[in-house]
Amino acid sequence: MAVAVLALACACGSPPNTGNTDGGPREDTGVPMDAFVPPTDGFVPMPDTGPPGCTADAQCDDLVDCTVDSCTVATGNCRHVVTPALCAAGESCNPATGCEMGRACATDADCDDTDACTTMERCDPAARVCTFVPLDGDGDGDPPRVCGGGDCDDSRPGANSGADEACNSLDDNCDGVIDDGFDLMTDDANCGRCGMVCRDGLSCSAGLCQCDDASLTRCGSSSAPYCVDTDTTPTDCGTCGHACPGACAAGMCVCPGGQTYCGSACVDTSTNLFNCGSCGNACPTGQTCNAGTCGCPGGGTVCPSSSGGTSCANTAADEANCGSCGNACEFDIRGVTEVCLSGTCTACGEVGEVCCDGDPWTSFDCLGEFTTCLGGMCRACGRPGQPCCERSICERGVTCDGSNTCIGTICGAVGEPCCAGSACDPGGVCLSGMCRTARDCTSSECDLFTGGCPAGQACYVTNVGTGLGVECRPIGAGTGTDGSPCTSILDCRYGYDCNPFENLCREFCCDGDASTCPSGQTCIRYVGSTGTPTGIGFCAAPSP
Repeated sequence: MAVAVLALACACGSPPNTGNTDGGPREDTGVPMDAFVPPTDGFVPMPDTGPPGCTADAQCDDLVDCTVDSCTVATGNCRHVVTPALCAAGESCNPATGCEMGRACATDADCDDTDACTTMERCDPAARVCTFVPLDGDGDGDPPRVCGGGDCDDSRPGANSGADEACNSLDDNCDGVIDDGFDLMTDDANCGRCGMVCRDGLSCSAGLCQCDDASLTRCGSSSAPYCVDTDTTPTDCGTCGHACPGACAAGMCVCPGGQTYCGSACVDTSTNLFNCGSCGNACPTGQTCNAGTCGCPGGGTVCPSSSGGTSCANTAADEANCGSCGNACEFDIRGVTEVCLSGTCTACGEVGEVCCDGDPWTSFDCLGEFTTCLGGMCRACGRPGQPCCERSICERGVTCDGSNTCIGTICGAVGEPCCAGSACDPGGVCLSGMCRTARDCTSSECDLFTGGCPAGQACYVTNVGTGLGVECRPIGAGTGTDGSPCTSILDCRYGYDCNPFENLCREFCCDGDASTCPSGQTCIRYVGSTGTPTGIGFCAAPSP
């Protein structure tokens, strides 16, 4: 029989008045006031009695005549259901003592007491018996243990003496054992912890969901494990979590179409800049990957760069790598950098040579004031009958016609033919058909001229090769003519100078005017130390 906490015995005789409104004894005197009123569904679970681990209803008899006793074989717990119908008329069922008569009453006030275990005290107007509802805070039909019930947690409906135990780390059936009947080491529905369900293909062992098939590998998180074949599964290839962009075979990622697996992607190593020929082989900046080999686009050559790396060079036209890496074109004797043509360093800029940079709007195409770049070659320009120079320029007195040819006659300036009527520009005089300076000896004169010099002297070009100038000097008394050996101008006749480059007497001439030179010779200009032509020269055989 359950331990009686609610004293629900029959009131007999007339005990002393203890302050109750109906003159009867109060409940705390040990004499009951109210008849027990079970919940409206007629079910009140009672504390479990009987031996632990019951297997039959007979083992659960609590000797209370108004309870129905049964054994929950699955858990081995006894259940005691209060059943008022088992009591006679006028009796009520006390879950602790059984059927008993209630206290007589005329009004509800006669049933009022101070017992916290009884609630809703009322007087049954028909039977004139006090009734009450046992205290049940969570409404699960089982009073708390302090009031004679079996509820070990009257704040949680799921916990009472008649509840089934659940795996939740709580004592649900109030038998004093948490999660009674659950083995977290082997339970597939609660493996290692309550609620951890082992999915299909896994079973609980030692508190962990393990693969049933020993050939599979357990992957995933502890809360969501799964079993895979890491030899063939693309999402877990070789090991858990290693995903392949393609297929998985023998635990290795396999790429489609002849591609190679590098890092985490399938690439074509025949063209991939960062994996050229093999994984991790990155081509230098500016190079491309072709047939698995790093190289320069357009057939360029890989050459060392000044920064210590490499760069692509067109050895057919690169002045720094002409013909081969590191073969730089040098400055020639004129201070002009050679150009790289078809892999060969070539002089440029002079008439008959290639243009230096091919840009007609720069000053680096051809040397000389009246030289122009036509068809990649430097050509004489600006004089009558010659092509016009850049920007349609011709020499003074000559114009550029519609066919880009200079037309007209150059005349009038000192050193030029006299214009019609023997006219020269101001400051000049016409002597023998040429305009000469009237008084001064200047570098614009083409040959010896006595005007402006003292008697017995003439104007000579001097300092050839070191810096040009002209000065009045004694007229040469020598007899040397064209081609005669000489050591100074005095060895040559008047009208000749001693060419210091070959130590031969040569006739003075105007630059470019071969008509003033003997047959087979041409007028070679004088060039000063700064490389500036003077317009004055001497006759000599052309260079071979």
